[in-house]
Amino acid sequence: MQDKEVQWKPMLVGGAAGLVAETLVFPISTIITRVQSSIPFYQAGGFRHLYRGLSSVLVSTLPSTSSFFFIYEYAKQKQKPGAQNHLVSASVAEIFSCAILAPAEAIRQRAQTSKMSLSKIVSTFFHSRKDVWQSFKGMSIRNVPATAFQFVLYEKFKSKFTESDKLFGAPKGAALSGAITAAVLTPLDVIKTQINLQPDDYKTTIRRTYQRHGVFGFFKGLSLRVFAASLGLSIYLGTYEYFKNHLHIQRLRDQHVD
Repeated sequence: MQDKEVQWKPMLVGGAAGLVAETLVFPISTIITRVQSSIPFYQAGGFRHLYRGLSSVLVSTLPSTSSFFFIYEYAKQKQKPGAQNHLVSASVAEIFSCAILAPAEAIRQRAQTSKMSLSKIVSTFFHSRKDVWQSFKGMSIRNVPATAFQFVLYEKFKSKFTESDKLFGAPKGAALSGAITAAVLTPLDVIKTQINLQPDDYKTTIRRTYQRHGVFGFFKGLSLRVFAASLGLSIYLGTYEYFKNHLHIQRLRDQHVD
């Protein structure tokens, strides 16, 4: 029972921290969505109602982040240590996480750029199997390589930073890895947003985005994404690592006392 408690507590805490982080950066996410939308920024909502669509995130973030941590840690234990371990573990975990998060992400982005009621957006979205599948595919194509790349960097930076800073090494590593990943993979995020707002296949979406905005259209919202990713990841990965290490140390102390 104790092992299960030690295993689940940091994952649930990490999920809760992810929920807090998502709530804090949600206004920035709204602005990013409106910037990346094919609709003119102020027609999409501008700087008004920046928390519109938050409820979809509140419902999905805790189960998606908790399941991610569970699968990630489980997969890590089944492989030899190294970059390949982190790459494979993060990729597998993210696929499961996307299955939970993708519908909420699509609903969130439609709510952020539309005046339609949330209940109407939800019913319209789930009425179309194509929309559900395209949202999952679009998010997976962005998130799986992004998360895999990010966690390889994160594990490397975390190990380096914690040598001199035990308390803030993990948050620093998370912030840096998140910033780099967000910058490099912004084009995938733009495409994912376009698919969520106007469901289409990947090739059509890329062609339409290029025709409307050119090459620079694939880098809309880059600076905001870098900032949001740095802040959000430092909060929830830093919190997760803190509780995981704290509970591990507590277990070792309990075993020593026994």
